[in-house]
Amino acid sequence: MARSTLSRGKRNPSERQFRSTLRPNQRNRPAHNAQLVTAEVALAVLTLTFDRPVFLRGLTGITTDVGGADEISAVNLNATTIEVTYDASIAAATVINFPPYTGNIRTADGGYAVIRTFPVGA
Repeated sequence: MARSTLSRGKRNPSERQFRSTLRPNQRNRPAHNAQLVTAEVALAVLTLTFDRPVFLRGLTGITTDVGGADEISAVNLNATTIEVTYDASIAAATVINFPPYTGNIRTADGGYAVIRTFPVGA
C-alpha cells in the first residue's frame, strides 16, 4: 500500500531531543574581555600587549595625554599584540585613554578591550 503524502515519516531521535532547545553549538557562551598587560612607546609607535588573543577592526580610537597626535594606522603584529602609529611623536606620553566599548578591539568570543586608562612604560 502506498504511503500518504500527508503522513510524517520517522524522525531521527537526535533531532527529537533538541526540538525545543538550542543545540550545544548554538548556546550562548560567555564573552571574555581582554585586559591590557603592557603599553610601550617608541617615538610615534604605541605597542599594546593583551592577555588573550584579540583582533582589530579599523583604527583603535586610542588617545594619549600628548596633544596634537592623531592615529594614522593600527596593525595586529600577532594574536596578542597591536601596534598603533601616530602622526606625531608620543614619546612623552604617560597615559593612554581607551574609548569605551567601541568594538574596534575584540576577542575571538566577542569580548571587548575595556580598559579606560593605562600608564605607559614598563
